[in-house]
Amino acid sequence: MKNYVGRCFKNVFSVMHRKPLTRATGLAVRELLELIENELLDADIDRRALGEWIESVRRFIAHDELCRAIASLFLDPDYQLEPGVFAGAWQRLDHVPTLPREFSWSRVVRRFAQAVAAIRQSSKQMAETFQSLSSARVTEGLRALGGLPPEFNLDAYREALMERFGNLNLEMLDTTGAYYSGVRLWSVFVPQYVRETHEYFPQLLEFPKEHLQRLLEHGERDDSDLAEVERLQDKRRRAHFSQPLRPALEVGGTHSFPRTVILGDPGSGKSSLLRFLALRWARIEDTNLRYTQPLPLLIELRDYNRWTSPSGKSFL
Repeated sequence: MKNYVGRCFKNVFSVMHRKPLTRATGLAVRELLELIENELLDADIDRRALGEWIESVRRFIAHDELCRAIASLFLDPDYQLEPGVFAGAWQRLDHVPTLPREFSWSRVVRRFAQAVAAIRQSSKQMAETFQSLSSARVTEGLRALGGLPPEFNLDAYREALMERFGNLNLEMLDTTGAYYSGVRLWSVFVPQYVRETHEYFPQLLEFPKEHLQRLLEHGERDDSDLAEVERLQDKRRRAHFSQPLRPALEVGGTHSFPRTVILGDPGSGKSSLLRFLALRWARIEDTNLRYTQPLPLLIELRDYNRWTSPSGKSFL
């Protein structure tokens, strides 16, 4: 069903709407199957002979035109489904039984459209989902919601984040005789403050004076070079520290800072910050709210370096 849902709603599919889309599609397919079955029975097809139609009906349901029709009915309340769409899809299938003369695609289509309209409004969540997706499919920005494939198990990923990063990482400390393995990161994490950088060059600020002295002794630099380096160091250091401190949790991923690089001394909490951000998303209990938030994909380069991939390695 997940793949079928993805085929129907591929242009607007998003993980945040996966559950309502899956439920709506399942209800619609079940309704269509019942309508076809009833139409065959009304055309005097013996119920015991319906088994001979199962494979043909299955291929009919999987037809691309059926997928597009289902999506259009859900996404566009004004969409008028023509009986010829279903009739043409059936005719283009190979090796299917001839439909009885009394079989009416017009009745099937009319009742199916009514059923889909009822499913659209069957709950507040369903109505809001299709209202949102109806607007989404006409804009490139919201079309990007389809970044994750339907088979991506967001709940399993959430559980993996909680299991792997939930506890405080104390492997660099000597905890002999003490029990710290159960300390939760979010219970002790203290958010850091950061400064925005402009013309900040760490390699310049960290240029060792001992190395400059050796350059002077070898005649590769003179006293004026050393004075200029010191002047630039002081200027850039002052410029950097004149920037106001801002909470790190309010900076990353915002409109003003869509891409952020966080620099800091060893042990200043860079890794803990990233893990906390991932856990903050994972700990959102409201599923619908969690699906509307940016999805944190945490890749630790130390572990990434050890992963084997015979076909070529990439972050994706």
